Amino acid sequence: MKYSKRINNFFKEHNLYDEVMFKYLENHTDMIDYRDIDQRMLIGCAYAINEKTSKVESFRICIPFDIDDITTLISIHEIVHGIIGYKHLNKKYKHDITVEALSMLYEYIYIYEHPSDKLIKYGKYLDNMINEFSD
Repeated sequence: MKYSKRINNFFKEHNLYDEVMFKYLENHTDMIDYRDIDQRMLIGCAYAINEKTSKVESFRICIPFDIDDITTLISIHEIVHGIIGYKHLNKKYKHDITVEALSMLYEYIYIYEHPSDKLIKYGKYLDNMINEFSD
């Protein structure tokens, strides 16, 4: 199992956990050491979309090993992207703001449920990164 109990429990508590789906997600996830600043740029979830059909053919998630609340928060965000990709496998997909908004919503839920100075400060940092020029 790649995902920690903390991560799996979060998704179970919010009715997003499906064992078959999470096995698939874990098999399509790479883990990095968040303490290595150079590896942080690898974090994300990339969909392989067929140019002709606009269908999601596959995807890859890259998240940090779960070592603290920050890495848990990052992982939740990217796994939500993975859940969306999973639900769109072999289906047409059009990227829109809801994909990012849904991932951010679950970040906020995690911060709300696990308030700490560190998480609140990190949440504000993430909020400050959003502007009219952000993807």
